[in-house]
Amino acid sequence: MTEVRARANVLLEEAARPSLEEIAATLRQLGMGGYAAAAFCALVRMTQATAGDLVVKTGIPDSKIYYALDELAEKGLI
Repeated sequence: MTEVRARANVLLEEAARPSLEEIAATLRQLGMGGYAAAAFCALVRMTQATAGDLVVKTGIPDSKIYYALDELAEKGLI
């Protein structure tokens, strides 16, 4: 029974955390660009990535990825 309770607690904790999509939406509401928000969320998942990795993971166009990364750097997020 304690295993069930422990698993239930883990599930409740996970459910209480906002999803990365919700975090991205909040970042956009706070004025962050959509590409920057998407790049930030991808970096949270990946912890380390090249610009090319982010392009593949997020679908951000090659021509926009460095603008997104510059925005994150200006805000001190990377």
